Amino acid sequence: MHSATFGKKSRFKVPDRSTNNLEITGVQLTDSGNYTCLKDTQTWTEELVVLQVEAIPLGTLLATEDLTLTIQYPSQMPLTVSWWKDKKISDGPVLKKKNLQIEDSGMYTYRVKMGVGEEKVFEKQIEVKGFYHSQSIVYTTGKRPVTIPWFFNFNVRQTPLEKDAKVLEGNITFSSQMIKPLTIDNGAVCWQKSCDTKSGDSKNLSYYLKSPKNGTYRMEIVLQIDGRQKHLRRDVCVANLTDLHPKGSEKTSNCIGYFAEYCTDCPCRLLHF
Repeated sequence: MHSATFGKKSRFKVPDRSTNNLEITGVQLTDSGNYTCLKDTQTWTEELVVLQVEAIPLGTLLATEDLTLTIQYPSQMPLTVSWWKDKKISDGPVLKKKNLQIEDSGMYTYRVKMGVGEEKVFEKQIEVKGFYHSQSIVYTTGKRPVTIPWFFNFNVRQTPLEKDAKVLEGNITFSSQMIKPLTIDNGAVCWQKSCDTKSGDSKNLSYYLKSPKNGTYRMEIVLQIDGRQKHLRRDVCVANLTDLHPKGSEKTSNCIGYFAEYCTDCPCRLLHF
């Protein structure tokens, strides 16, 4: 049973003496327990259960980071806990998720039940910053220019606020040879020599290749938030489509065939249109 001490600096107050309400400010885990009210000749007891959710790391995550969510509660209280995100994903007071991607962002629900009592539902919003996993193969014909897509789920091209994810460095390479480094302009990021933060899609870092080569292009970026850093990368294969039936040649089928000249690490494929 808890014994509440009242005073000007006390966290326990009865704001309206005409009621039986007890107000507790700055609730702590140790405040859990039974509270008994004595008024005139009446006595009744209420139980308070305080739960505390700890997230490691705290705040917004970067793609590929690991996440641990832990529900803390008094050890003497037998609670049953389950975790949900669209569907049930785990049981127990600790949820561990490795290598988070931006698709793992969203509302996580934890359901708590004490004994045979009513189930209580609570929510925890998780946000992961990074880029979308868009197409990994880009086709071209006759060495025409192509754009390698690179889209983020935050305003990567704008100057970040103090607590936002920011870019430390980045580049695009071909066969380990540097093609172009990212420009970091007062926190804003772009491929040009100076960054214009007022025009264009602030989440788009796609790269325009005027004279593409067959092969694998690698895009790399280093993100930082709250002192934590992550080196992220994606590989994109540029493949040139060659007509199997050049003008004047005899076709052996009713299909129009194209042979995709792929990167050495991508399988060759016959495409029919």
